[in-house]
Amino acid sequence: MLTIDTDARLSRALDQPLGGAVHRVLALRRQQLASIEGTAAFHLVEAGDMLADAEAALGFPIATDLVEGTSYPDPDFVPSWESAERHSGGVYEIVYVLTDDGYAHVLLVPDRDDTDPVLRSLLRDHVDQAEGAVPAP
Repeated sequence: MLTIDTDARLSRALDQPLGGAVHRVLALRRQQLASIEGTAAFHLVEAGDMLADAEAALGFPIATDLVEGTSYPDPDFVPSWESAERHSGGVYEIVYVLTDDGYAHVLLVPDRDDTDPVLRSLLRDHVDQAEGAVPAP
């Protein structure tokens, strides 16, 4: 898991081979925000990271409905994210704003074979279907 929570870390991350879609999202957010410090932390799921690793990096459970307490894959589960989308090139961007100051935790999840299948399934079930996309096989 790569956590990017300062402008310096974001610059270093953009100098790494992150994959085209991840790089485009991070570059766009840097352009839009000018500075991420005090505004957002980006958490990039890497090969071998599991759902539990993402939850540990964020500091809260993403596979649990924070209002109702249901957990994925319960059919009554409703994600607690602020927004979610699948960008072209195959990366999910999930935004959580859990405080009144607007600070965002942004989870970036590449939709690849080496990504945790439970995490991919959760995103495909709740992001792709919400967007009307045809789920990937």
